[in-house]
Amino acid sequence: MLKNYTYPEIDNLNSTQLSYIAGLLDGEGSFNILANGPTKTLTTSITVQMNSLETIEWLSKGLGVSYSIVRRKEKNHKTGWRIALVGKRATYLTGKVYPYLITKRKQAEIILEFGRVGYFHVDNKLSKAQIKHNRQELKGKIRPLNARGSQQ
Repeated sequence: MLKNYTYPEIDNLNSTQLSYIAGLLDGEGSFNILANGPTKTLTTSITVQMNSLETIEWLSKGLGVSYSIVRRKEKNHKTGWRIALVGKRATYLTGKVYPYLITKRKQAEIILEFGRVGYFHVDNKLSKAQIKHNRQELKGKIRPLNARGSQQ
């Protein structure tokens, strides 16, 4: 788990709630490493997008984040809702739901590794260039796991 960081909303979730969130992430969620801001600094990201506003509101409250509407261009598609966690909060949640994940377990392992080399340096002797290189490698590892279609 990440040292020196705590998120009370996430810490207050019980094991039943964490396992439910893991199921949502396995089915409707996404774990990623994205370039953020004008400096394109890499950061971790978790998103959940679905048509159930009730579930998104529950997630939003339980995780301490806001949600947004996803408007569909096609008239026959329902309105969607989305939450996103980025940075340390995303990595922290990943550590909490990891024991319950099945489908997205490999992506979660990469997010947790990013947390160790990206946010909380395992070895304080790493240079900024080494940290940046390690982050890029992890982004390269997660990308094919998130690709659509056949993984052959």
